[in-house]
Amino acid sequence: KVQEKVKAFFGREPRRDVNPDEAVAVGAAIQGGVLQGEVKDVLLLDVTPLSLGIETL
Repeated sequence: KVQEKVKAFFGREPRRDVNPDEAVAVGAAIQGGVLQGEVKDVLLLDVTPLSLGIETL
């Protein structure tokens, strides 16, 4: 039912090949690397908030 509503709203089939748990884990790992200064070539926009409950500079 949710997939049907997503299809109706966006007008296309939702992706079923992406594991949501893995997608969240990869995003968190990238964000952690950005905050630590280890990842410099990736910019996440509209994916994560500016603060994840920690102090940002």
